[in-house]
Amino acid sequence: MRYYSMIRSEDHRFSIRLDMVLYAKKHGIRAAARHYGTHRNTIRKWVRRYEQEGKAGLEELSRTPNSCPHQTPWQTERKIVEMRQQTGFSARRLKDECDINAGVDAINRVIRKHGLTRKSRRKPHRKSRDLRAQKMALQPMTHFQMDTKDLCDIPNYFSLMHHLGLPRYQFTIRDVCTGAQFLSFGSENTTHHAALIAKRFLEHLETNAVRLADVVIQTDNGSEYSGNRQDHSTTGFVHCIEQECGANHNYIPPGKPNYNADVESVHNTIESEFYDRERFVSPDDFLAAITRYQFYYNLARYNYSKGRKAPLDIVLERECGIHPRIFLLPPMVLGKPPKHRCETNPVGHDVPALAETGHGAQEMQHRNAACSPEAAQEGPRRLHSPAPVRRSGISGYRYVSLTSGIYRAIIP
Repeated sequence: MRYYSMIRSEDHRFSIRLDMVLYAKKHGIRAAARHYGTHRNTIRKWVRRYEQEGKAGLEELSRTPNSCPHQTPWQTERKIVEMRQQTGFSARRLKDECDINAGVDAINRVIRKHGLTRKSRRKPHRKSRDLRAQKMALQPMTHFQMDTKDLCDIPNYFSLMHHLGLPRYQFTIRDVCTGAQFLSFGSENTTHHAALIAKRFLEHLETNAVRLADVVIQTDNGSEYSGNRQDHSTTGFVHCIEQECGANHNYIPPGKPNYNADVESVHNTIESEFYDRERFVSPDDFLAAITRYQFYYNLARYNYSKGRKAPLDIVLERECGIHPRIFLLPPMVLGKPPKHRCETNPVGHDVPALAETGHGAQEMQHRNAACSPEAAQEGPRRLHSPAPVRRSGISGYRYVSLTSGIYRAIIP
């Protein structure tokens, strides 16, 4: 075969085989085997295929086996794709949360196969000290990080925010030890809003027998946290925490956002798991949905950096005298109150009210009847029948199915 012909060919193996067959037909099998340095049976094989199928017989055949016993079943593969599109969970979380009967590596292969991988927005990794052991050694519900998230840079939420009048700013308080988050919202990013949210949160801790003198809230140096004030003895965010509530406050060093890494990381999580996937029909619908997500995050969502435990699991394991109802502080929206309530969605921020009445199970049974499949056609969501308790430690879990997520609420 000439060099020019071989280089111009897209498949060199096909060209060599064709040249070899034509040489064998002209000079014989034995001469072709000597000329190409191969066995006579190889020459016979390609001559036979050429005579039976023509040039198509010289193409490379697939070497894929006819059967693969350990291949992921198509039913499981379809479930992985559906759950990944709905929740955006990682392979490990899909296996834990969605009861998928496949290994983490197999789930990752399915995600890559269907092009469902996410583009990483993280900055290049820099090796730093691993402080997880030190954070877990802290007393639960004593060390908190607080930060503000501007929701205008989330495309899925931006249009809904303007159309429905949803809040622009999210105020997040996160416990360093357990990883629990407590959310509040406001239309303005002001010191007044931040102080009201912190005071409400500290009063909730005090109600649940947490000694405020041991509580520390850490923030950045933003103006909403009075970072631009020199005197904190009269008014402002720090005055509210230290003088009015009796807790403690710390600022992180300027230009060191990693000191608030816990609360910053949870902002990325809530954006990918909630804001990028949820759609709302009213401000009340938004409040109910974010309440469900917060309860799910604090009560049932595994945190793999905390040893594959939910915040509730850590509190129950420590036996530190903190009641689980401390996690039932619902999100609050500061600003203009909603004009109407969404009666077709009687879950979410109503759950704490059920806990106070003491008749949560009975009332929820009546609400389940109202949220039957027939009634659900009129509302955006419905509450499914009770699912078996998957984990020990506390009873009363219910699975709440959303339009594009899987969250759980607790009924004490």
